[in-house]
Amino acid sequence: MILGIDLGTTNTAAAIIKDGNPIYVSTGNPKHDFLLPSVVAYIDNGEFLVGHKAIELLSTHPESVIKSIKSIIGTNQEAPLRNMRTKNQEIFTSVEISAQILGEIKRLAEKQFKTSIDKAVITVPAYFNDRARKDTIKAGELAGLEVMRILNEPTAAALTYGTEHKTSKKKHIMVYDLGGGTFDTSIIELNGDVVEVIASDGDRNLGGDNFDYALFSYIYGVLHGESNPNVKNLKAMATILSKAEETKNKLSSAAKHKIEIKSLKFEETIYREDFEKLIADLLKKTLNHCKTVIAKSKLKNTDIEKILLVGGSSRVPAVKDMLEEELCIPVSQEIDPDLAVVIGAAIQSAIIEGQKVSSVLLDVAPHSLSVSCVLEKNGKTINNYCNKLIKKNTPIPCTIEEVFSTLNDNQDSVKVAIYQGESDFEEGNALIKELKFDGIKKRKAGETEIMVRFSYKLDGTIDIQVAEEGTQNMSTQTLKLLNKRAATEPSVVIH
Repeated sequence: MILGIDLGTTNTAAAIIKDGNPIYVSTGNPKHDFLLPSVVAYIDNGEFLVGHKAIELLSTHPESVIKSIKSIIGTNQEAPLRNMRTKNQEIFTSVEISAQILGEIKRLAEKQFKTSIDKAVITVPAYFNDRARKDTIKAGELAGLEVMRILNEPTAAALTYGTEHKTSKKKHIMVYDLGGGTFDTSIIELNGDVVEVIASDGDRNLGGDNFDYALFSYIYGVLHGESNPNVKNLKAMATILSKAEETKNKLSSAAKHKIEIKSLKFEETIYREDFEKLIADLLKKTLNHCKTVIAKSKLKNTDIEKILLVGGSSRVPAVKDMLEEELCIPVSQEIDPDLAVVIGAAIQSAIIEGQKVSSVLLDVAPHSLSVSCVLEKNGKTINNYCNKLIKKNTPIPCTIEEVFSTLNDNQDSVKVAIYQGESDFEEGNALIKELKFDGIKKRKAGETEIMVRFSYKLDGTIDIQVAEEGTQNMSTQTLKLLNKRAATEPSVVIH
C-alpha cells in the first residue's frame, strides 16, 4: 500500500484509493476528523505529541510547541523546543519535526487499515526548491516511509479535478491554492483523460498564517496601546495568536466574531469587513501571482473556464469576491479545499500501484535547469552565465539540446555545471551537479563544439548526453533523482 500524504503547514492529511474512491485517514481531530494539525509538542527525550493534543499545550507550554514547521523546511533555520519535563531547551531541525508529523499520520493509517505502510507520495508547494524537496523526502525516511514521488500541490488538486470532471473537449482551469503558509497558482489544461499543468507561480511565504498575524498585530497593538503589562508574556502572545486564527476561521462563515481573552481583559467584536481590510494587501499579492500565471500560460482570462479554490485559507469569502471581480472568471468550491490535494496524492499513489485510474498526469518543470557558460554578447564577455536548456514551466517529459564551444586553446576537457533556478547567473541559482567530459580534440578556442542534451522524464530521471560534434566521442549518463524523487527535484547521482 502506498499512502498519499498532503504534508501541510497548518494540517496534514492522508488517503488511499480503493474501488475508485478515496478513503481518508481518521485523525481524531474534533474539528475535522480527516485533518491532523501540523503541530508538535516536545515532552521528553524521544517523546512527542502531534496534532490536537499538541495544540492543547500551546497556551500553557508555548516554548515546547511548534507549528507551521513547513514554512522553514529547506532552510538553515532551527526549531528550538523546551523539554517539558527537564525544562531544558533543545534544538531540532525542520526535518526532524516534519518526521514526527509524517510518523503520526503513518501510525494512524496503519491502525485504520490494519497493515504496515512503508511507502508514500508526499505533496509539496510548486515553489519548493531542491533543498526543500530533499528535506521533505528525508523527513519521510525518518518516519519510516520510502517516498515514491514528490508531487506539486496544484498538480495534485488538478489531478483530483480532472478525475472528477472528465471532458472530451479541451478546457482550462486555474488552481488557486492558498494554504497555511504557502500560495501556489497553476493553469491546468483538461482534455479527455489528460490533465496537463501549463504554468505555475506562487510564494512559499504567503498563506493563512499571514492572515493570523495581521489580526494578531491588530489585537497586540490595542493591548499595547492600553499599556497592558502582560501583553509581552509569551503565553499571552500564544493565546492572542490562537484567538486570531479562531477568528479568521469563524469569519469565513459569520459576519462577525467576538474575541474574549479574559487573562488580558480584552474583549472586542471583529467584523468581517474589518478583517478583510487587514488582509487586503496580502490578498492583492495572491491576485498578482494569478495575473502572472495567466500571462505565462499565454491564455486570456476568457479562455479559463473556472478557478478551483484549494487550501483551507481559500475559504475566506474575500478570496472568491476578489477573484471574480478582478479576473472575471467563475470561482468553484465544489471540491473540499482541505482535501483536494490529498485526493490527488492518493490518485497518484494508486497509479504507481498499478490501479486503473482513468487520468494521466502531465507535469511541468517548476524550476529552470541551466548549464553554466561564458557568453559573448555585443562584443562583451559575460562570465558565469546560466544558459537555460529547460526553462521553468516547460511541459515534461521533454528533450532539449544546446551546442557550446570551447573557451581556451588546446582545451581537452569541459566541465558541465548544472544549475537550478531562474537567475541568468550562477550566483542566483543552486548548483545541482558538476560533470567532467574528457578526451576532446585539442584545437583553437571556439573550434570544438560540444553538444549537451537534457532529457527530463516524468518518472524523475534526467538523462544527460554530452558529445563532441563531428566525432564519436560521446558520454551518455543516466542521472536519477535520489530516492525515486519526482521529475520536479533534479538532484542527481551519476551511474
